[in-house]
Amino acid sequence: MQLYSFGSNGHYQLGQNHNRDLDVPTLVDLPYQITRLEPSNLQIRSNGNHTLLLVNNDLYACGDNRHGQCFITNKPKIERFIRIHPTVFAGGVPRLISAGWEFSAVVATDRDGRDRLYCSGIGSRGELGLGENIKTGLIELVRGFPRRGRSIRQIVSGLAHTVVLLDNGELWGWGVSRKGQLGLHAEAQKLLWNPVQIDLKGFHPVKAVCGREFTALIDFEGNVKILFTSKNDRNGILLIPRIESLHSWTDFQSGWSSLHILLPTGKMMSWGNNSHSQLVPHDAPSVQCMAIGSEHTLVWNQSSATVYSWGWGEHGNCGSLDNVTDSNPSRTLTKATRVIQLTPKSSVSVFAGCATSWIAIWNN
Repeated sequence: MQLYSFGSNGHYQLGQNHNRDLDVPTLVDLPYQITRLEPSNLQIRSNGNHTLLLVNNDLYACGDNRHGQCFITNKPKIERFIRIHPTVFAGGVPRLISAGWEFSAVVATDRDGRDRLYCSGIGSRGELGLGENIKTGLIELVRGFPRRGRSIRQIVSGLAHTVVLLDNGELWGWGVSRKGQLGLHAEAQKLLWNPVQIDLKGFHPVKAVCGREFTALIDFEGNVKILFTSKNDRNGILLIPRIESLHSWTDFQSGWSSLHILLPTGKMMSWGNNSHSQLVPHDAPSVQCMAIGSEHTLVWNQSSATVYSWGWGEHGNCGSLDNVTDSNPSRTLTKATRVIQLTPKSSVSVFAGCATSWIAIWNN
């Protein structure tokens, strides 16, 4: 496997061993054991100024670690990806990851097959889920969650809140709740310091996503539910477009202020904030996979062997913006094609974070 990164890098969050922003996809010098693998489970979560990489159940981290958000002690910055030893999780196997602004969460399965949730970092507004007014935690177990007999299907974090989807369809959350992102019952509390079940009123999600200050859910048939009660919906998040039956939708993702659905046909649907061309342009190609960052998008078009991007790319996370005009918001990463030498037979995954972009490839 080869991994390329570009975009915001002031805190080494691109894993490049320097802290200069990049507008050209640049090969990451990964630990040798990763490059030899064809990933069966690859996750990248990059938020704030740090990045977590989970590949084949081994966890790696880089970037800002002043608050321990990379699950490493006594090392305020991590210039390149280093492996987090399983002893950090009491010998459990990391399975799912999420990253917020200055905190992270890892779901690790212990020797008895039980899911355990670990948080690390700083959370002055309940982001760690560790209890009343616990604002800092260095690799702490969230005790009693999930309850015995339940497993975690998904965990996702926004800027300052986290939601967890359990195997039985229950949705739980903690962190900032004042705009209804953790349900109506939690809005008045403003902050939740412990995991609390969210009343979905009969809605049955199969995937959850977190925006900057909202949560969105999608069910098997493509129905979308938004947890957001702000009186000022200036980004139009609540203006869900009419969606015909989407029984076979492929992916559902969120930016800080936009939502995106990928259909099996390769067509994307978007709504929300478009102040920086975050929404899918009318001339976008058919895509095989998408990644939505804070305010930008990466997609992979296999037939042309090209990664495209659009949206806010001030830090280089959309590639070089030379000769790009506002009238044509679609940014073609032609440099990526040349540097990476992609072909229609390449296996490609794309990931996007807070002004960071990632392209993983393994050639067949």
